[in-house]
Amino acid sequence: MNLLEGIKRIQKNINEETDPSVIKDLKAVMSGMSNFYFGLNKDLARKRFEDHCKNCIFNIEEPIPDMKVKDNDIPELSGRMCGNCGCVLSYKIRQSVKKCEYWK
Repeated sequence: MNLLEGIKRIQKNINEETDPSVIKDLKAVMSGMSNFYFGLNKDLARKRFEDHCKNCIFNIEEPIPDMKVKDNDIPELSGRMCGNCGCVLSYKIRQSVKKCEYWK
């Protein structure tokens, strides 16, 4: 799946969803994906990784091979996910729609 297909799929789900919490989650994923693929928020992502996610117990390996993302900017995030919420870490740290509860 390429970026455009992913964004279209998420946008369709947003339009069909009625739960505001789920809508916010979907917008966060869409924002993170866009920022990742367009190379935005690299400095913010690096800071969040170093300050919060690098040693977090929820920073785990993605068990589904097709869901693994290669992160060229922060190679340590390649193939990683958040075990707390299930997000791809490379996307999560590049968005500010729904900040992680552990980013203090």
